[in-house]
Amino acid sequence: QERTVDQVGELVDLPPTVLGRAGISPPAGLPGEDIWALEGSGDPTAAAYAEFGDALALRRGDHMLTFRYPLHNATALDPAMTHALTDLAPLRRDPGTPKYYRLHDVVDDPLQARDLLMDRFETSKELYDSLAERRSGPAGPPEGGLDGDQIEALRAFREGGYW
Repeated sequence: QERTVDQVGELVDLPPTVLGRAGISPPAGLPGEDIWALEGSGDPTAAAYAEFGDALALRRGDHMLTFRYPLHNATALDPAMTHALTDLAPLRRDPGTPKYYRLHDVVDDPLQARDLLMDRFETSKELYDSLAERRSGPAGPPEGGLDGDQIEALRAFREGGYW
């Protein structure tokens, strides 16, 4: 059965959604939610935050802002990424800054071929502010970095802002 759910979904939502479609109750503590079961009760303006490799991203509605700041041997779990986002390369009308950012309309341009950063700068700035706030808050690693146990604890703690 095909239908559209007006909800921002994340990779963490796939297991509960697939299990729900198969008629299986997800195990206790499984992160994510069955987006198929939301049936219009979801929030299409909700933001989805993601970290991958040397990049951070925030999606709200149709727009996704990505920040890629390559650091030697660093990953998104490195506190240096927070410093790069907030102190070294804050998004502003600066000719040097946009090289770290891209804004895409993922509905009209699902392959993300067109960068809309400067064309929709106010949207870019709003998403940047939200991304920087999340990264400087519960989604950001502590200044001293994380050990393996802390990383696993974050991955299991959705309410803490880690996805």
